[in-house]
Amino acid sequence: TGSVVFQDDGVTIPGCVSVPLANGRALCTTTYSASATHAVTAVYSGNAQVAGSNSGVYAERTGTG
Repeated sequence: TGSVVFQDDGVTIPGCVSVPLANGRALCTTTYSASATHAVTAVYSGNAQVAGSNSGVYAERTGTG
C-alpha cells in the first residue's frame, strides 16, 4: 500500500500526485510540449510497515532528435 508522487526537477508532475501502488508499482504518464531534459524522481509515501522514501534521479530527454 501507499502512494507515489512523481516530480520533475522537484516540482510535482500534473496528474501524477498520489498515484496508488498496483502490484508494487506506480505509473505516471505525461506529455511535454517542448524538447528538454527532465530530472524525474518518485517519492513514496510509505505505510504502517514500510518507511517512505525517494528514488534516485532519472534523466529523461524529451522531444524530437
